[in-house]
Amino acid sequence: MEDKKGAGPKQLLSGVKILDITQALAGPFCTRLLHDLGAEVIKIEPPPLGDVARYIRFIKQGYSGYFVQNNCGKKSLCLNLKTEKGKEIFNKLAILSDVCIENFTPGVMKNLGLDYERLSEINPRLIMCSISGFGQYGPWAHRRGLAATAHALSGVMWVTGKNQNPDGPPRPPGAAFGDTGASLHALGAICAALYWREKTGKGEYIDISLLDALFDQQDSSIEIHVLSEGNDTSALLSPVYKGRDGYITVAVNPSDRDWEKLLKAIDRQELLEDEWYSKTENRWDNPDVINSLIEGWLQGFEHIDDALAILEENGLVNARILSPGEAIDHPQIKAREMMVEIDHPILGKVPIVNSPFRLKHTESGLSGLPPEIGEHNTEILSELLGYSQEDILELENRGIIYTEKKK
Repeated sequence: MEDKKGAGPKQLLSGVKILDITQALAGPFCTRLLHDLGAEVIKIEPPPLGDVARYIRFIKQGYSGYFVQNNCGKKSLCLNLKTEKGKEIFNKLAILSDVCIENFTPGVMKNLGLDYERLSEINPRLIMCSISGFGQYGPWAHRRGLAATAHALSGVMWVTGKNQNPDGPPRPPGAAFGDTGASLHALGAICAALYWREKTGKGEYIDISLLDALFDQQDSSIEIHVLSEGNDTSALLSPVYKGRDGYITVAVNPSDRDWEKLLKAIDRQELLEDEWYSKTENRWDNPDVINSLIEGWLQGFEHIDDALAILEENGLVNARILSPGEAIDHPQIKAREMMVEIDHPILGKVPIVNSPFRLKHTESGLSGLPPEIGEHNTEILSELLGYSQEDILELENRGIIYTEKKK
């Protein structure tokens, strides 16, 4: 895609070809973002059912919103990699590709004969990224891993549950952050590897673990544990407060500056002179003190928006806590165009979450429709690999490729 004035590509990753052999979320989320930045994504799906994401979560008229969200704009090649001919086709595509991404359990790609060592022999410039539950080595590497296991082993479930109730059980977060966090780490590493290749001409192998990525994403709980020699109570500050007509969050750092702002906002400035309250360490170690002050003050308002206005006037970080439906309608989400529509031939107008990239000189964002199973078999095999229509028909008759026949 060239700029209309001939100044160069209109998207950052224009011309980059991605060979995507991923399913569900951790891989497809990453390759969707790569496509949003301009890369061409060839999605390899197993026959006859394709990506497992096609059959999970919300289904409408045979389509999964989960799949639609994460696969817009990709091209589907439904290819049987358990056959020698299927592997041959995959290898031909790997030669033409810049990046290959897979999210099988470690060992699967090697057993197929499609691991980085073999692919890099036929394409030394290839960048390959493997996303797995626990990485390619270590005592748990051979295990299947999902976001739930990353949430459990990283400490995130513990912190989430204890933030809600210090005496209650661990609880999972409300979204698959183990998957999406790994996807974002993979995205960054892939883009860095593309830059490295531009300088050196060499490919690279990237090993991304859901557990590693989620462990890395914790902003303070790990360090609090280490520095407090195992006393985790100071990590339990949970800035969620119930008002008469909803919930709010107020991010109050117990440091002196935020403490003074808070006391002014809630009209409790006499506590500035209190010996116990005046010590920062007391406020850090007893987050319930701040919580009870805010919650008690909030109950004095019939409408929490009135309380939020006072907090804003005093320079405190605050917001009403919204449901997903309310978030969609928030003016900031709308101004940033974080919801866009695709015109699906079966579903009609479908609202989809847009990419968060906002760039000054190049374009980005969601584009294209989610593919049907094997929708682009003929296009990919004929235009990229030079197969004739007779060749393609033979491959289909032999079960090497598969195209879903819509009724």
